[in-house]
Amino acid sequence: MVEVDRVSRGKYVVFSVDNDSMDDGTRTSFEAGDKIYVRELDRSDWMPRLRYETWPYWVVAFGNCIRLKQIIAQDEKGNITLHSLNPSPEFTDFTLQLDEVSHLYNVIRKIPKTIDFGK
Repeated sequence: MVEVDRVSRGKYVVFSVDNDSMDDGTRTSFEAGDKIYVRELDRSDWMPRLRYETWPYWVVAFGNCIRLKQIIAQDEKGNITLHSLNPSPEFTDFTLQLDEVSHLYNVIRKIPKTIDFGK
């Protein structure tokens, strides 16, 4: 169970973080093994603009990939710029056309891997 301060419309999902592209060593980063509680955004809410200032972290599904990233920009054509917190060179920013995205989820809460729910 995940506690929240309010419930909005939408489909909620929990994902597990499995790599270190969003780990920059700070308390706000995402480590492998963390869980993230997310809400799926309906495609009609993607344009004209995502609220990435309010919800900086997103799970983006495109092609055969599902990625946890920070959205740092969106242009009027629907291109979004995705950013990794890890400064390592293999995690450079990249741009993706929203038409290529199949699902988009904003991160509501991080559940650190150190929390045990009594498996």
